[in-house]
Amino acid sequence: MKELIFKLFKSKLFYFVIIILLGITGYYGYYKIFKNQSTKYILAKATEGDLEIKVSGSGEIIPIEEINIKSKVSGEVVSLNVKEGDLVYKGQLLAKIDSKNLEKAISDQEILIKNLELAIESAKLSLEKLNFQYQNTLRGDDYKKALNQGILVLNELYNFYPNFIEDLNKIYFNKDLDNRDNNLKYYESYSIIFAGKSYKLEKNYSNIKNYYLQLSENFKILQNTDEYKEKIIKDSYNLVLATYELVNEGKEMIRYLKEDLVLKNAAHEKQDIIEDHYQKLTNYLNILGQYKQNLLDIVSKINSYHDIIDNYEFDKRSLELSIKQKETDLEQAKKKLNDLKEDLNDYYILAPFSGILSTLNIKKGDLISSSQIIGTIVTNQKIAKISLNEIDAVQVKVGQPAILTFDALPGLKIKGKVIEISAVSKQEQGVVSYDIKISLEEENKEIKLGMSVEAEIIVDKKENVLIVPNSAIKRDKDGRYVEIVKNYDINEKLLNKPVKIPQNLIEKRYIKTGLSNDEYTEILEGIQEGEIIIVKTLEPQSRQTIQNRQTNPLMPIPFGPRRQ
Repeated sequence: MKELIFKLFKSKLFYFVIIILLGITGYYGYYKIFKNQSTKYILAKATEGDLEIKVSGSGEIIPIEEINIKSKVSGEVVSLNVKEGDLVYKGQLLAKIDSKNLEKAISDQEILIKNLELAIESAKLSLEKLNFQYQNTLRGDDYKKALNQGILVLNELYNFYPNFIEDLNKIYFNKDLDNRDNNLKYYESYSIIFAGKSYKLEKNYSNIKNYYLQLSENFKILQNTDEYKEKIIKDSYNLVLATYELVNEGKEMIRYLKEDLVLKNAAHEKQDIIEDHYQKLTNYLNILGQYKQNLLDIVSKINSYHDIIDNYEFDKRSLELSIKQKETDLEQAKKKLNDLKEDLNDYYILAPFSGILSTLNIKKGDLISSSQIIGTIVTNQKIAKISLNEIDAVQVKVGQPAILTFDALPGLKIKGKVIEISAVSKQEQGVVSYDIKISLEEENKEIKLGMSVEAEIIVDKKENVLIVPNSAIKRDKDGRYVEIVKNYDINEKLLNKPVKIPQNLIEKRYIKTGLSNDEYTEILEGIQEGEIIIVKTLEPQSRQTIQNRQTNPLMPIPFGPRRQ
């Protein structure tokens, strides 16, 4: 036995088994200790802000002695304010290009904006009216009032019906005019157009009478519930409609006979009976017509009540979407107006620097083209010349603003404006680039020729748009989305700090994005300002450690988190 134990201790298999057992025990012990550590999240709010798209490049400060003045647009020169050899100043108006079409487009756009603002105001008033109407309707005052009015009308109706229905039976089915046929068949015989009419009316009379008897019994045992009252009012309205039609068709048959006798200048031997039938049916039609109108008003109020209640959410959502769409249209219209106004500046040719207008190549009335050189200014100014790669260069336009900084002058920032984009590229080590020249909007004696300069050119900008950090945006097969934290009131101080969030409060929301830069992205659809979004997910350290060690379960695992 001792020899067996001794051999076992000396066996490599023994130590291998021990190592496996220790590894498994350590793994599950470590997992059990730390498995309850929860995921934390960094949160932020969707906010409104300005979004700028910039491209940047580096270069140097160079002197400029002569600069060509170019037109940015095509058109007719309508005014020329200088002549060759004049001393001109920076920003001075040199010439103006005809801008009537653009000015009309601006006027039309301003009218469109005004109409959109009025449409939004009208839609908001409609939404307020809908909400007010819904709250009033929800109380049910008008609904209950309509039901009570309906019951009063039915009281009168069912008091009127017994005598009426019996009298109608006599008018239609007695044999007052002929011993062989009833009155209906007699009236029917006077014209082929009434063929089969007596049979139809007789059948309808029977159905209406049975319907009346059934409803009158129901009315006697009237239940004090809104649903029961509503049903008997609507059923009684249908009874009146059918009865009105029954009486009117019989009256038409008699009217035809009366008119035929007049045309033939003849008198019927039982003219008094015919006149009596006709007058009674006319009177009944008038009474039934009044009941029909009264019940129609009441049924309309009942239906209106249900329509408002049933359609409220749909109507509200439709109005809200309409307002949102109009607000989007308004925002786009305002952006377009700003773009048009910015384009209008291109029709005014200004001096980029102070100096002498050494050449002037145009006169009033000339038609010029975009990028045409109209003259030359001789000056003694400093400008920045930077290099941009071809991808960034295509986004740059003459007139765009820039911010210039200098390595030699920390803290100094100078505003500038793009004045020239090289039409010819240069290539170094396979990289294609273009030279961009930028004017300095203010003179500074500390800026020396040859100084290195960094320039940020603002190539696009949106103001007061909904933005979120780029790290909040994720993507799957269905598109881009963010994770929203619903119904979660968070202290502003906890934003951008790790917090625990219950999983049932996290909602995946797909979005439509617009402009973006290195930090933020514009949100066009999907979320609202102020909603809480997840910017970053922090997995617990234990989970990350376990996931890393799952690839090698035989590694010893310490019972506690390792220091980083």
